[in-house]
Amino acid sequence: MLFSQHQRATLFLFLTLFAHLQSTEDSSFFTKMQRQNMSTIEWEEQDWPNEGFTAFLERCREYQHNPQLFRKRKTAFTIVEPHHQPVDLATQLDGQTMCDLELFRGEVDTAHYLGDTLDRTHTQLGRVNFLSLLEPTVDQDLLITRQETIRYLLEHEELYQGLTDALSALAEHEPVLFSFWYNDPLKQVNAPNYYKFHIGKMNEYFNGNPISLGIRGTFLHQQRLMWVGTLTLATVVLPVLGIYTICDKESPSWLSTVGERLRGSGGPLLSLVSLIENSWVKGLSAIAGGVYCGLAAKSTYNWFTGQFLLQRIIQEKLISASLFFKQLKHIEALTKEHPLLLSNLPALKELTALYQNPATEQLLTLLEAPTFKGEPSNISHQGNILLAYRLLDELKQECEPALTAMGKLDAYHSIATLYKEHTFCFAEYIDQDTP
Repeated sequence: MLFSQHQRATLFLFLTLFAHLQSTEDSSFFTKMQRQNMSTIEWEEQDWPNEGFTAFLERCREYQHNPQLFRKRKTAFTIVEPHHQPVDLATQLDGQTMCDLELFRGEVDTAHYLGDTLDRTHTQLGRVNFLSLLEPTVDQDLLITRQETIRYLLEHEELYQGLTDALSALAEHEPVLFSFWYNDPLKQVNAPNYYKFHIGKMNEYFNGNPISLGIRGTFLHQQRLMWVGTLTLATVVLPVLGIYTICDKESPSWLSTVGERLRGSGGPLLSLVSLIENSWVKGLSAIAGGVYCGLAAKSTYNWFTGQFLLQRIIQEKLISASLFFKQLKHIEALTKEHPLLLSNLPALKELTALYQNPATEQLLTLLEAPTFKGEPSNISHQGNILLAYRLLDELKQECEPALTAMGKLDAYHSIATLYKEHTFCFAEYIDQDTP
């Protein structure tokens, strides 16, 4: 049977829509929850105008320290999803039923839903884990374990308060840490500060050594400074030499020597023109070269100072990351003193695993260096900054299980806070065949 072009197009659209609906229904609870919850947050377009290097860096800093809610929530879902463990469902909720129950998205006001009303978490990672606890389950042992965990937090005030302080501190640095998970424009701008050999092992060695990275950073800064100095000198010398040449007067020997060496700073075209044996052409080309060097000196100086700003911004990010992991280690030490927590929340073992992981040992040790304490500075160890920045970008997936575990603890802490705010009782389960 032959179909017309219009009929084939209609059939294709129908099959595409059917496949989409089928995949939507077959998707996991977590995926449907994520889709509904993200629809409650509006995406705001970021403004990236054509601006100078320094202004661009300042804009990057602002967007990374104060990212929009959509980006923070989406990053938290991205980190948690691979480590989410589904439960035995009481019933398979379809997307429409979840909408009707307003668990993760409001029907009239999309931002007003049950999860938002009950949530008391400090972090976005905690928020995502808290929402996942709303997944209905028939696993009675799991429900009892959850109750025991919440009750334990309520009965141990010192532990509860310690977690409150640590989670509050984590929330302050979480947005900056999240910037390593999405497209970071600073990474591209900072790339020239690393070695790029044709032999991979040489790159691995030199880019993995803070001393060699520090040497390269110092060399590049000196190179930029010399170029700024050369352009500034050419801005002054070339026009003076041009005036002497036009007036057909003999210039001082030092001026002629320096001027001849600086002619190339005006660009290849002006250098070629200056070879013409005509005093007016030579003089005007020298003056034009001076003007060109003046304009280039300004932009090069902005680039030079921008490189110091780039180093400070990256150091700021790493200081935030250092403080984040410091609080994470404090939470790990707190929970280790409470075996019941470790028993009821096996995911907390990932906190200890993070600090015992040989892959992340160098990074976490480096973040404890004096370079990442206090305020950023232009005289800080640039090699440490470049190495830590590269390692954190490469090893962020290694940190995800521990970050998810922290979010899970934040979710249970949130429920304990809710119990403190209101008078709730714990459900009691009776083993019998009938209700």
